Amino acid sequence: MTTRIFETNYQDYRNANWLGTLPVSRNKGLLVSGFTGKIHRGIYPSNDQVTAWAANGMGGQNIGLRMPVNVIGIDVDDYEEKNGAAELSAKEALWGVLPASYSSTARGPQQPSRIRFYRVPEGLEWPGQVPGCPSVDVISPNYRYAIVAPSTHPKISESVYRWYAPDGQPSENIPSPEDLPELPEAWVIGLTGGAAEVIYASSEMTAAEVDGWLDSRPQGPMCREMAAQVERTRSEVVGNGHAGMTKGVYSAVSLAAEGHSGVSDALDAIEQFFDDEVFDRRDSSSVTGEFVRSRDGAVKKAEAKGELTSSCACGWSLGKSAATVDSESPSLNSDDFGWGGVDLSAVLSEDYEPLKPTLFTAVNFADMSLLYPGKSHSIFGPSGDGKTLMITAGIAQELKAGRSVLFLDFEDAEDVVVKDRLSDTFGVPDEILLDQSKFLYVRPEAKPAFGTPSARAFATLALKGWDLVVIDAVTEAMSVWGLRLGGDSDGGAGKIAEFNKDLVKPFTNNGSAVILVDHTKKEDSGGFALGSQHKRSILTGAAYEVFTTTPYGKGVKGVAKLKVCKDRPASLAKFTDKDKFIATFTLDSRDPNIIKFGFESIKAAPTIDFYMIPDTDEAKEAKLKEFLTNYPGCSKNRLIETLGGNRNASGKLLDELKSAGLLHVTSAKSGLAGKWYWIDEAGTIIGHPDNQ
Repeated sequence: MTTRIFETNYQDYRNANWLGTLPVSRNKGLLVSGFTGKIHRGIYPSNDQVTAWAANGMGGQNIGLRMPVNVIGIDVDDYEEKNGAAELSAKEALWGVLPASYSSTARGPQQPSRIRFYRVPEGLEWPGQVPGCPSVDVISPNYRYAIVAPSTHPKISESVYRWYAPDGQPSENIPSPEDLPELPEAWVIGLTGGAAEVIYASSEMTAAEVDGWLDSRPQGPMCREMAAQVERTRSEVVGNGHAGMTKGVYSAVSLAAEGHSGVSDALDAIEQFFDDEVFDRRDSSSVTGEFVRSRDGAVKKAEAKGELTSSCACGWSLGKSAATVDSESPSLNSDDFGWGGVDLSAVLSEDYEPLKPTLFTAVNFADMSLLYPGKSHSIFGPSGDGKTLMITAGIAQELKAGRSVLFLDFEDAEDVVVKDRLSDTFGVPDEILLDQSKFLYVRPEAKPAFGTPSARAFATLALKGWDLVVIDAVTEAMSVWGLRLGGDSDGGAGKIAEFNKDLVKPFTNNGSAVILVDHTKKEDSGGFALGSQHKRSILTGAAYEVFTTTPYGKGVKGVAKLKVCKDRPASLAKFTDKDKFIATFTLDSRDPNIIKFGFESIKAAPTIDFYMIPDTDEAKEAKLKEFLTNYPGCSKNRLIETLGGNRNASGKLLDELKSAGLLHVTSAKSGLAGKWYWIDEAGTIIGHPDNQ
């Protein structure tokens, strides 16, 4: 007849003040839920619950103990490839020899594999494993449970668990927690560092609700941050087992709450890491149970926080969704990391127009602006040349025009930037400056860390889609990121790329124009603030060098000139002079009652090149004939640009010439623009493939 272990022994344990009595299967699997893990902190079964378990089919199962709030167990595995005894001895040489104590094992009195129990201070955050000891676990009130006498061991034939007294002899008596020695202070500090227990709020969720929460998070392949977390977890699970798995699960779920994609794949990978690590000492049902409890607990904590973001702010690695595309080519599949091919229909459409700057517009020429939407820019020059003053003037201009601005200030303070400049000097109304949907001033002190409020705050900022984002200044921002530049030999290329990926691209990918303010030494005039070519290449918009003509100051008229040093979209050349100067910035405070400021175009009007604005329709017709003879098969948009002038008038002329039989247009296919050809006097379609 099978001994009814749980039914006949649970009351003896409860009488000895072990109130965490739980029924455990003969394969070590927990048979009840809601009484283990941090998510169920401080929950112990009642007498009625335990009695019901014993009477309802669990009486014949093994007995396990959840640790009291003031007890931990040091669980040493020393068999097969496990070397817990040697690992523990090495740690005792560092922290001191552990006092003899009551222990529990099914492997007999001569084997070092056993759980030793100690009293400890309440309210500390205990690890799941002794640091540096992969075969020595820590069983604590919030982690695991101990299987105790007279339970049977599933892998050791005819072996039962027994209690052993501090002298190493078998004991028929159940010790009480009060009988246990205290864990030495050096061990307490070594294991916890004195850190208080982290207590998480959690929500009550059913299993279906947990699954629904995970399904509601961004799906698809893992984004950059999620994939990086999985790799960290891979190494942490090795040698750490449950503790590494739980930490990784919580981090992955936290990233999912921030909008990072791929949590399902991440959790599948982490479960496999855990199974690979513990398969030789856990049955599959126990592994699954531990993982599911960790996953459900992490989801409940995330749900209780209630801070969810709907899409990923990783930056370039995700590609761009339809909601966040800028003028750069969007990926056909936003989950393919850019490898799915590029949809070219937009750029080949007859309605396509090249990207043009729209911010920091000249006061004397509305067609000329300096900043491209969705692109990164640099404004640089020697310290003290008024760069930030110039940029805050541009911010004031944009705020008054109804645009939104985010100012990330890594070097100054709000009294200077907001009060003195934006409010007092440039007259931005308080109602705009106090409306955080229009203007937000941020002074970051550290790089956002995944799974923390700082990461959620950063994701929220990036996903808002500000019209303008100012990062002042690059050197200080990189220092906050932990990236100090000492020259190309110190890995500068990688540091610049990491900085761009982490801080700049999350904003440009969401449509923001970004300004990087940077300082150079005076002797570096004419160079580039960020140094070598690979650092210049991070910019997707334009770079401007500042040259002060007349210094700024109260009661004077200060003037600076802006020189174009880079223009990747190539829309600025027609506005520059022969030396590539494009604009001046003037701040005139000679009249304290009327402060004048603004960007002014170097040229009063754009240069008209060879293909711009023929005077008459006849001249335009001749130009089209010449152009299409040399370049047959052009799009309508290309022809309109060639004619110049008013686009509507040029488009109307093309349609008229088509109706008159002078132009032939192929049919548009799959969203692509039709191709235009000139028809000569003989009716030949010049350059058409059918005529080759």
